[in-house]
Amino acid sequence: MKNLFKLRDDELEMSLDTYVKQEREILHIILEHIKEVSRRDLHLARGYGSLKDYLVKKFGYSERATYRRIEGANLLNQVPTLAENIKNGSMDITKISEITRAVKEKERVTGEKVSALVKSDLVARVSGKSSMESQKELAQVLDIEIKEFDKKRMQQDESVRLEFTVTKEQYEKLMKCQDLAAQKIQQDHKDLSLASVIEVLADKYIAEKTEVKTAPSEKVNQTLTPKTKIEILKRDLCCQFEDEKTGKVCGSTFAIQVDHRMARWAGGDHRKSNLQILCAQHNRYKYRKEKIESLALF
Repeated sequence: MKNLFKLRDDELEMSLDTYVKQEREILHIILEHIKEVSRRDLHLARGYGSLKDYLVKKFGYSERATYRRIEGANLLNQVPTLAENIKNGSMDITKISEITRAVKEKERVTGEKVSALVKSDLVARVSGKSSMESQKELAQVLDIEIKEFDKKRMQQDESVRLEFTVTKEQYEKLMKCQDLAAQKIQQDHKDLSLASVIEVLADKYIAEKTEVKTAPSEKVNQTLTPKTKIEILKRDLCCQFEDEKTGKVCGSTFAIQVDHRMARWAGGDHRKSNLQILCAQHNRYKYRKEKIESLALF
């Protein structure tokens, strides 16, 4: 690093300009890498249940930064010209996220997919504009309302102040939960605040998803019965996919399924020793890999 104190004004400005251009170039390259990792399913091969987990756990991105980069990689895949917009500074990760949010809202409201051609037009329209101008342009072009997104503010005592909007239906559900859990909330928290309601609901959900139960003794089954599936779920608890290189186990508990270690078409049976839990992502990845390997034998 240069001694910035010794630089003339023009030298300092020239140096900053160089690094800003490098920063844009690096963002474009990172998105290209993420796009290729996704195309190869490399995150699955490395034992991660999702691309998000791969970027968060392996590279240390925050969840917010990860989602934005995945959104950027997905948009880049559909709109290749986005790369040039990033390099020339007319597009950044924030505006990419705004386009993605607007597109998702349009698809949610209409139930129809927004085409790559429309997305390309959106990129062109918001390039070089401010965040507020971009939001207005996107809302006008897609004919959607400008949404207010959640606001978070860290406070001195490490609590977090949240500001968000819920629909009438969501609010009514929250009020119903408050009524049903009133006795427990009063007992545990001495108040009926919405923060206490949310904590009770979160505690219940976390307990249900992380409860560990003792698996029953193994038996040999001739068919894969619902009872056997339940026993395997209790035994493994999470995705058992293991990266052959590093030995890393996925460990995801999202959308888990019972899988045959040796596929049925390859002679595998329903013995519990041949059964394992895989998340949906790794189950599909394993199937594709086995299919490719089987074709290579012929």
